[in-house]
Amino acid sequence: MIREGIADRVAWRYAAAAMSEDKFKELLLKIRKGATTSLTIKQWLEVLARLGGGWKVEKTVAFVTTQGYETADNRPQHHFEYDIGRIQAVHARLKQQEVSSKPSAPKFGHKYVIDLSDVKEGQPGSWYVTYHEFVGTDGFLFTSPEGQVFEQGADLNQVERGDYKKMTPYALAAWLDKKTKLKEQVSNYLGMDTHEAERDKKKPKTRSASGTCSCCFRNIKLKARSNAPPTIVLHGYERPGWGQIRGSCYGVGYQPFELSCEGTEHLVEVLDKSEAHHKDFLRRLENGEVDQLLYELSGNAKMIKPGDLAWDRLLAGRIDETKKLLARLVKDLQVLRKLIVDWKPQPLPEEGQAIKPPPVQFR
Repeated sequence: MIREGIADRVAWRYAAAAMSEDKFKELLLKIRKGATTSLTIKQWLEVLARLGGGWKVEKTVAFVTTQGYETADNRPQHHFEYDIGRIQAVHARLKQQEVSSKPSAPKFGHKYVIDLSDVKEGQPGSWYVTYHEFVGTDGFLFTSPEGQVFEQGADLNQVERGDYKKMTPYALAAWLDKKTKLKEQVSNYLGMDTHEAERDKKKPKTRSASGTCSCCFRNIKLKARSNAPPTIVLHGYERPGWGQIRGSCYGVGYQPFELSCEGTEHLVEVLDKSEAHHKDFLRRLENGEVDQLLYELSGNAKMIKPGDLAWDRLLAGRIDETKKLLARLVKDLQVLRKLIVDWKPQPLPEEGQAIKPPPVQFR
């Protein structure tokens, strides 16, 4: 359902009029490199309007999932309840919104349910239904010069707040990158090769100032020290999003495996303690010495105790998981101990030398 007047058709094409050429090229350089996470829907509209070349944008009532994102494999939503009456009430409500297929003209603000299942029994003491739920929201219909089409709408949270114009642009950016020739068009406008072509022309990465981490056994850069052998730099970490570093590989700060196996010896000590801990946990599980276990279902967590409906199945599953974990630990420790026994010093990788496959890869 297209919602567009003459003013709308004209306005988007001239949306970029206020944007300076420097600002426009700054955005194009980001798009060329794929660094588009900071771009808003408004900026995308401005870029496409100014770039021209056959792009078409129309206002529409978009038909979007209430999950807030589109899953790649179109998995259904699940609703779980621990009370049979509550899940039946949920099913009845969803049934009132059920349609057989996507409507050709969805109504703004109206919710639609497709492929609603019957009430099903899940883990002992729980029931669930599966379904696809959509909502009609303000949106845009994008058509590329090659005829590819993409519908962008506000997600459910924005609809409930009435904040329809602040749409999440990540799905649009992914479509533009994977399904259209926008990057080629941008590169041509800038008079440059595409970022990928430019990258392919560069010399292959060399292995200078690098070595093998003695714990994860990947090729990692080294930190030089004036009066001591070099050590492995920080790696194997995550940045949660607020500038801090969380976690790191056990091999950080140790010499590379070519020069020392001290880091590997440290890893064996860590895994020995982990093996002892899990052996004790398995013993307590099998001897009935554990009086509660954490049970997670659809994002909800609760403590389950002996006598509860889910206890026997949860206990058996936890025992099986712990046995499998112990088996992996034992195998990894065998490999690591053999590496320590067989260790001998080796030269560090030289400039231009290819990476050797790691002696072991952990799961």
